[in-house]
Amino acid sequence: MTRAYAIQTNFTAGELSPRLAGRVDFAKYFNGVRRLENMVVMPHGGVTRRPGFRFVASVKDGSRRTRLIRFEFSTDQAYMLEFGHLYVRVFKDEGQVESSPGVPVEIATPYSEDDLPGLKYAQSADTLYLVHPSHAPTKITRTSHIAWTRQDIAFVDGPYRAVNGDSTKTMQPAAVSGASVTITAAGHAPFAAADVGRCLRLGHSGTWGWAVVTGYISETQVTVEVKSAFAATTATADWRLGLWGSSQGWPAAIAFYEQRLFFAGAAGAPDRIDGSRSADFETFAPGISDDDPLSVTIATDDVQSVRWLSPGSVLLVGTVSGEFEMRASTADEPLTPVNVQVKRQTTYGSADHQPRRVGNVVLFIQRAGRKLRELVFTFETDGYVAPDLTLLAEHVTRGGLREIAYAQEPDSVVWCARADGTLLGLTYERPHDVVGWHRHVPGGSYAGGPAQVESVATIPAPTGDHDQLWVIVRRTIGGQVVRHVEFMEEPFGDSHQQADSFFVDSGLSHDGAAVSEVTGLDHLNGETVSILADGAVLPDQVVADGRVYLSRAASCIHVGLPYTSTIESLGFEGPGGAATMQGRTKRVVSATIRLYRSLGLRISAGSAVEEPPFRHSLDVMGSPPALFTGDRVITLSSRHGRDSRVVVEQSQPLPLTIIALMQHVSVSGD
Repeated sequence: MTRAYAIQTNFTAGELSPRLAGRVDFAKYFNGVRRLENMVVMPHGGVTRRPGFRFVASVKDGSRRTRLIRFEFSTDQAYMLEFGHLYVRVFKDEGQVESSPGVPVEIATPYSEDDLPGLKYAQSADTLYLVHPSHAPTKITRTSHIAWTRQDIAFVDGPYRAVNGDSTKTMQPAAVSGASVTITAAGHAPFAAADVGRCLRLGHSGTWGWAVVTGYISETQVTVEVKSAFAATTATADWRLGLWGSSQGWPAAIAFYEQRLFFAGAAGAPDRIDGSRSADFETFAPGISDDDPLSVTIATDDVQSVRWLSPGSVLLVGTVSGEFEMRASTADEPLTPVNVQVKRQTTYGSADHQPRRVGNVVLFIQRAGRKLRELVFTFETDGYVAPDLTLLAEHVTRGGLREIAYAQEPDSVVWCARADGTLLGLTYERPHDVVGWHRHVPGGSYAGGPAQVESVATIPAPTGDHDQLWVIVRRTIGGQVVRHVEFMEEPFGDSHQQADSFFVDSGLSHDGAAVSEVTGLDHLNGETVSILADGAVLPDQVVADGRVYLSRAASCIHVGLPYTSTIESLGFEGPGGAATMQGRTKRVVSATIRLYRSLGLRISAGSAVEEPPFRHSLDVMGSPPALFTGDRVITLSSRHGRDSRVVVEQSQPLPLTIIALMQHVSVSGD
């Protein structure tokens, strides 16, 4: 028998694919783990238990799907919007905004629950612009915390399809102006009942007027409201119909860029991109002046249906079969109607989901939904490349990604909602080669399986010192399907006291005079909850009538659904240059865990399981043991076998941060 020792100094590669289980020749093998659940990779190298989710409110209708969209006017005026079936509700400062006590602020919308995944949005100051391919573009405007309005955008003079080029096809107005003017077409039948609301432009001798269709008479006649007078009442072959409408489809992508509002991806013109007049976001009157609206069609050998737009130094465009950049002919020139070009950069194709910008990188979901790619400019290629961020952990996105969000502070984490309800995290610090995936399963259950995260979004916390992840969580409670709006608590940091530990889900807190019961837990009736009281773990309780009773009074109490955090190592391999340990019979003699401000854990290797004590003989009786920093050596009486993985778990509502993991292994000579 020989003895072998190894240390894992960091976990920055995160959870690695099972397909890499034999790649002991790969450097990241020694920075990765087999399983990382409800633990977050820290950019410094360690892993820490994710904070719990704090309950805010139940959604309006728990039986219907909902979605979260951020609304950030400034770091101290950040809102979270709950989009549900035909409505929006508003959250701010970690609570629901109410117009009066018990009455949530609510805005009516045209979006059904089936429309919610297809929503794209862009914000300018107090106005959020929204697009969906089945609905006219709309905007939600805030005038105060409780005053919100929604209205369809009244586009001014466009945008339009190309000018008619067939002299035999004419249109004739019955009058040059008016609120109900009949337009008659000859030589063609261009109108449909769904054209109501569509723009129309007529030109006479070079002078153009425009109108909006208000009524359908037949395929050759409509009534219009004239917005800018026509030059004559004679028939003309110079006419243009609006680009968008119920008959042509509505934009599917939106973004602000260079003081213009851009739209793209309508079904009738899926490869066309239109930008508004400069600093006039709803005006699209055709022209050739530098500040006039502009349009461009992506010229390739196949139709490029635009899925998303992302502004930066250039306007990046994601289509169903490739990624493009849109800019002027030189980098220091602005876009104009006569100075715009679109060039293909990559050919991966994009899923129909809004991307996220992280610094100078755009993260987007590839067309099949399984890969998250980073679109980044490189000087070596003088263009953009899009490496696959899931290459080393393709298993974590099994089933496809639904949404992505980004929390810049404190640890630069990309959060993803997987289609099956699993929450994924990606600690992303590319300059330091930190790209590590971790999986998260919230406490509670749904339909006999784990609770499901259906939507993710981030906003700055009210304190301004970190970004908050907000989620919609679906659970089964009391035999009923419920959906809760919750946000992840602040990461447990150096300034936090032990009593501040918040490691429960759908949880609530009491902080004040000592009490022996906690109320307000109606959303968890019938559920078994964990309790932390003044830093001490109390026995689990079942919530009844919205309350739990404590075994002793406490002043700082956290109550919520328990969850388990797990880290499982890869198969043991000795230091470089030594004979391989793979395939050999071995036994884990002991493990040394380097901890930081942690308390309580369970460690196992094979059949050997230990729960090392943290209470010291000098600790005050009746008080919880203090948080521990340092090395904890655990002897493990595991049996000989070919598997040498070590599993560390934490199920108590207490912090756990692992800085390094050391193993002492006995290896046989076979």
